[in-house]
Formats: sequence, structure tokens, C-alpha cells
Amino acid sequence: MRAYLKIVPVELYGPEGSMKVHALLDEGSTVTLIDEQVANRIGAKGRRETLRVSSVGGNEITDEKSRVIRVKIKGLFSRNLKLMTAQTIRNLKLAPQRVERATVAACSHLTDIAENLIYDAAAPCILIGQDNWGLIVSRQIKSGRANQPAASLTQLGWVLHGCCSSLSRPINTVHHLRPSDASDIELNDIVKRHFEIESLGVAPRKPSHDPEERALVLLDSNSVRLPSGQFETCLLWKSDNETMPESYDTAMRRLRSIEKKLSKNDNLKHEYCEQINNLLKNGYAEPAPNQSTSERLWYLPHFAVTHPQKKSALSLMRPPVRMQMSERCIAHGPRFNKITIGCTRPIQTGPRSGVGRHQGNVPAG
Repeated sequence: MRAYLKIVPVELYGPEGSMKVHALLDEGSTVTLIDEQVANRIGAKGRRETLRVSSVGGNEITDEKSRVIRVKIKGLFSRNLKLMTAQTIRNLKLAPQRVERATVAACSHLTDIAENLIYDAAAPCILIGQDNWGLIVSRQIKSGRANQPAASLTQLGWVLHGCCSSLSRPINTVHHLRPSDASDIELNDIVKRHFEIESLGVAPRKPSHDPEERALVLLDSNSVRLPSGQFETCLLWKSDNETMPESYDTAMRRLRSIEKKLSKNDNLKHEYCEQINNLLKNGYAEPAPNQSTSERLWYLPHFAVTHPQKKSALSLMRPPVRMQMSERCIAHGPRFNKITIGCTRPIQTGPRSGVGRHQGNVPAG
């Protein structure tokens, strides 16, 4: 059993002449390709565009000198010229095929178009894919028995295809191509290589006591996984003997002041209590002990902030000065994030986006 691919003789026209070649009508390809030598002979010009072609088995071909060209094409037995956009490729190297007169003569359903189907052994110099579907789509079909080839009428003329009974063992050929768009990955690699070259011989000066290294040691030695599946770790103190200044009295005075304010507004008092209970319930806060001997205890005072245009929008805030005081004793954690195009690009593209909200917000500082 032998199978015929859709190969048709055509005539190609360019600014400097024309050329008779054979074209493969490949419905499994998403791109149209023309052998570079053929494009040069007819003087076809176009912009330079890197071509990456992925084929069967994950094989990939790259042609950095490919050009996007526009040419005119017609079937050898047709009259109408058609415009076609394609990309050039070096050494297209498609498998040759021939249609013998005896093969067509054995098919009674092809007698009236036999002369249009017969051609000598020829390797296609053009592969026409789905980007020029109007040229390759079948508009009429002549078919016989299941073990006989059929013929399809396209804008380039009649083309033979299908299987044919044969005693010889054929060479199986598969054509399936698609362009591979790896522009984002390539751009990310170029930027990464640029900064790697720029940083050659440049090493950041680290202090004798690097806070990031200390933070990593503390995280590695004090992080544990709880039975619930969550992780628990320690505070990243800047030194082993770090102490916090006294803060209980200041926080208590502010609390008394807030209580006086709440006693004059029942609605504000109710919302404030709900916020505090929510923090206690979710484990974001805990009641302050009356007495403590720990030198690493810091009391964070809080106060209410309301929106002038929203009656029920109440938020708990912490004084920035108090937050800065605690940050003087606690180191920043190590930075693992890398600012690259590859990190942000995948989430910045797409036809849709999603939004969401969660409950139990931590109060802002």
C-alpha cells in the first residue's frame, strides 16, 4: 500500500521572474515555507524575521536569516494568480514524489483529469500551510474505491492524494510543522546574560556580621512544621542580647484615652470591639499580661480610623513611630525574589483577569 501526499505543480512569480516548481499542500502545517534559493531566483524581498519550526518528535529548526515575503502563485494548469505570504527557509528538503501515468490510468474516476495529475519525480520547494488555507482547501473531490487514490480540486488545480495498492514497500513520510514563538523566553535570557556580564568581577561588600546570613541561620534552626500543616518560626533579632525599651505605660495611657472616646459613641465602641475580637479569634493578637519580666516584650498601642464618606468603614492602626522602634531591634528577612521579565510576564498577559477578597484582614501599620 502506497500513500500519495498533496503535491501539485505550480508557477511562482516574483519581481525578477517566475519559476516552475512543486508545492506540498500540508493541512497539518500552520506556516507556509519557501526554499530560500527559489525565493532568491525570483527576486522576492521581505523583512528579516527569525523562524523557529517545531516538527514531529519535538525536533526544532531555527533559521535566523528567514524572511517574510509576498509572492504570486498559480497552478500549472490554472489561469488565476493568487497572492501568498510565506517565510523563506534554508534547505527545505522535502521528500520527492512522482505520479506515474499507469497509476492514474488504473483509476477510472480520474480519466478526464489524468493529464493534470501526472508529473515526474520532484521534491517540493514550497510547503503551503493553514496560513494560506484558501489555496489548499478541497472544493471538489473525485474518489473511487478505498484502495485507490482520490483527487481534490483546489485554487492551484487538481491534486492527487490518498492510498494506492502496490506490491512495493513505500517509505512513510510525515509532514507536520508549526512556528514556535519563544520571544519572551529569548528576551528574558538576553537580559539575564547582560546583567551577568555587567557584574563580572564585581562582588558586593558584605559586613562582617551580615544580617541576611544571620536571618537564614535563625530561620533554619528555629522553623518547625505544626501538626496543622502550618509553619512556625522565631523573630529575627538583630543580636542575641537585644532588649526592648519599656512600652507598657505608654500603651496603657493610649488605651485609657481610647476608652474615654468610645464611651461617648456606642456605634464606634461596638465596631471597635468587633475588630479586637476578630484579631483575638484569628490569633493575630493576644491579651496583654499584667506583669512580665521579659526584656523582649513590646506593646503596640492602637487607635481607630474612620472614613469620612463611609459610616461603617473602621480600621485599626498602629502608630508609625512605635512600629519603627520595634523594627530597630528586628532584622529584615533574606530576599529571595528576583526581578526578571520572566517572573512578571506570564501574569500580565491574557484575555481575562480575576479578582478576589479574603476575610480576616490584618490591621494596617
